[in-house]
Amino acid sequence: MKFASGILLATIASAAVISTPDAATDAILTTFEDALRQLPSTITRLGRQVEVFEDSQTENLVDGFDTAAEVVKNCSEKLRGSDKFSETEAMVILELAETLGIATSPFLMALFKQRSALANATLANAALAKVTLANADLADANGCSVVGELLLPQLLQQLRDLARDIAPKVPSSNRAGIIRQFGKTLNSFVRYIPAFSTSSCATALAQAQAEAQAEAQAQAQAQAQAQAPTPTPAPKFPDPITGWALGPSHHRRRNA
Repeated sequence: MKFASGILLATIASAAVISTPDAATDAILTTFEDALRQLPSTITRLGRQVEVFEDSQTENLVDGFDTAAEVVKNCSEKLRGSDKFSETEAMVILELAETLGIATSPFLMALFKQRSALANATLANAALAKVTLANADLADANGCSVVGELLLPQLLQQLRDLARDIAPKVPSSNRAGIIRQFGKTLNSFVRYIPAFSTSSCATALAQAQAEAQAEAQAQAQAQAQAQAPTPTPAPKFPDPITGWALGPSHHRRRNA
């Protein structure tokens, strides 16, 4: 991970106690935790998918995926606890925080300032400094948990693509490189998020609702057409002269 040297966030306070997150931050953290809980099994599955290469390099790759799954599992368990994060855990959880657009949450900044195992929380500061969105936007991100849920499937697809791409490339001894690659994949997911502001959250939510409504209307229309009764043809009567089966209008004309 590359960070601009010398960039620190002046907004990170060295408070002795990490305050309880407000309602908006708590809702976003809940989405964050949900994502963390889903990732270990996904990562493990990815590792199993690349076993088709059947060589020592792939064995190390699968071990690396298992290691990444364990790291993320630890992150999830420690998120609201009191244990310090290891360097690798801090790296992964910060990448995912950026991915979900919550890295500048005041609560999360204080959490990493106090519980990162990194010296002077330098990595935490630099990672948080990378996020250019305003704290005010993120603090007011009431709809962002919905956006996170909408975008999470794209992240999982990125991980599936990663499994196919890096299997032939990772040196057999480079387990740490696999973890870093995993972090880069999470970081690359940020490009799918145009801006994690209240307006973008509302736009994404409105778009999702419009698509869902259009799909529901299409299904209802198709169902109505399928259930519509087939029109019954008009009865026909034999003509008394020709014996042909003619419709009622013909008989009305003859009788007239």
